[in-house]
Amino acid sequence: MKKNIKKKKYIIAIFLILIGVIFVKKHTSKKEYATLNIPKINLSQKIYNKNSKDNNLDKGILVLDETNYLEEDHSKIILAAHSGSHHASYFENLDKLSLNDEISIKRDDKIYYYRIIDKYLEEKDGDIEFRNYDENYIVLTTCDTKDKTKQVVIVGISIGNMQKM
Repeated sequence: MKKNIKKKKYIIAIFLILIGVIFVKKHTSKKEYATLNIPKINLSQKIYNKNSKDNNLDKGILVLDETNYLEEDHSKIILAAHSGSHHASYFENLDKLSLNDEISIKRDDKIYYYRIIDKYLEEKDGDIEFRNYDENYIVLTTCDTKDKTKQVVIVGISIGNMQKM
């Protein structure tokens, strides 16, 4: 009888451990796609896969649907975030960037570097007008803090990537 009770307790303990492992794995799994770094404005922020529920403008930096990813030829990364007083205003200082400033994206064991080649204001109408480039490029956009009818658009082209040691 005592052996049977010990066996049941052992089975229950293993079952609870398995449930705990499943719970921890589900809630700590790597959801982020990469990390965006913009040294000039002291920004280092996770970006999420465009299909993730965490890819949400109200939670952070939004990866737009038009994005194709870093590993692809002629990749284009299009990111948007709030500016101003919103709790997720990660691009509040985007207007401080200048031509030739650098942006990087760290993904797994590689860092992808971009140099800013264009900066302009555009009407805020839900569309971003920019040309497609033959190189890999990145587009960052946010509302202009001075004119709410405009959005700031920053374009950078790839200047290479580096394998992390």
